[in-house]
Amino acid sequence: MPTTLLPVKNNRYPLGVVGESFYQDNLSEIAQCSPRKDEFRQDKYSAHLILEDNNRHDPGNAVRVEINGLVVGYLSRTNAAKYRRAISTFNTPASEYICNAAISGKRDTDDDPMLFGVWLSINLNNLQIDEHSPLSEAVSTTKTPISKNSNPPPTPYKSPSAEHSDRLFLIAMVLIAIVICFFLTMR
Repeated sequence: MPTTLLPVKNNRYPLGVVGESFYQDNLSEIAQCSPRKDEFRQDKYSAHLILEDNNRHDPGNAVRVEINGLVVGYLSRTNAAKYRRAISTFNTPASEYICNAAISGKRDTDDDPMLFGVWLSINLNNLQIDEHSPLSEAVSTTKTPISKNSNPPPTPYKSPSAEHSDRLFLIAMVLIAIVICFFLTMR
């Protein structure tokens, strides 16, 4: 049976999930947002962090993240290793823990699909079990508010290829500016 982890103070969401681009259909189903919306932000989810020892890409280290029984991504390799070290210090380590989660999404135009990202309200440097949360509440995967005073999640998900394109564009613009300055000084 899963154990609940204490959320970060003020229920912030500092830990990003990776691989969401492979699970956009699952995230869309979970979010159930209007097709006309340009942005989506909700922080009312419970994420299950499940050790996946037999993962072919990261054997013995992977940590799968599920919301409402659907896979939404994984912890990065570095964060998975930190997470596994942290839970190994608990008196009763388990293979599954629950934490608060936020989903954020954005689309650039009406024709583009909504791209979602997931953030978790846990601090890997100070991971603690919530001793006051009954286990019966901990296994609930319904979309009920966790905190009315929660802060919104960070900026929406941006795919690694989009970030790479942004960097290349910026580099190209700087090079163009340098070339223009060079030619202007040659006159």
